[in-house]
Amino acid sequence: MTNYIDYTYYSSVFGGSLIPETDFEKTATKASNYVRLRILNRNITGFESAVKNCTCEVAEIVYKHNQLKKNYQEMIENISSGNNSGIVTSEKVGDYSVSKASLSMSELKVLCSDAELQLQVNDEINSSLLFTGLLYQGIDYVRDI
Repeated sequence: MTNYIDYTYYSSVFGGSLIPETDFEKTATKASNYVRLRILNRNITGFESAVKNCTCEVAEIVYKHNQLKKNYQEMIENISSGNNSGIVTSEKVGDYSVSKASLSMSELKVLCSDAELQLQVNDEINSSLLFTGLLYQGIDYVRDI
């Protein structure tokens, strides 16, 4: 199956800049699969831009989640090696300055969970595609003729 979006659409039409091109294909595939699953692989004719924009939003959620999960893993590795430096959220070189996240390990673990990712993805898909009819999961009315 093909992705709903490509990097050109993401960067030029949607105006996204969060996801680097090197990570885009894998992220777009995952995002497209989330959207495809929720709309039950329906024909998107007439709603192409809504589905593409929704997929871009979901891709950014997936990318942020993956980055957060990577930071969490690094933090776990640092703690186990005796270096508890925390998660750096910003760093400045001139007059050296470092800001660190103020999340506890348990809060970070919840944010990195697959359940949290699914919740965020579902919220985005619901709000983006609510009025398209693509989320309808009932049975279409069939009339005997």
